[in-house]
Amino acid sequence: MTIDLACAECEASFELDVTELLDEPGKLTCPNCDAEAPRRRAEALASAVDELLRAISGISAKFAVNLSAETDDLPGGYEPANGRKRAAAAEEEEEEAEEDEREDDGFGGEDEDEADPLDEDSED
Repeated sequence: MTIDLACAECEASFELDVTELLDEPGKLTCPNCDAEAPRRRAEALASAVDELLRAISGISAKFAVNLSAETDDLPGGYEPANGRKRAAAAEEEEEEAEEDEREDDGFGGEDEDEADPLDEDSED
């Protein structure tokens, strides 16, 4: 069983095997840039995963379980610790995209129908 993660620092995606998390509960590191989750948070995640697996095991005789958890889909009251940071980054990206769009619309750009004054001077 694996957990899919995406690093907030370098945006690299990677998989974490649950057994690795349970074997080394305080270590959660991005293999791309070596960013680390705080030890207490990684331990809390490992503990929660262990508890979840025990609960699933307890009901597995009666129910099959298929679980998906997305950070962006957390219920109210469970906003990610860096949610404000992500929201600010998303807003900044949106503003940059709007600026690029305005530039592409011809603001500050050259119109193809207008002759270049330097070309006219060189023809004389």
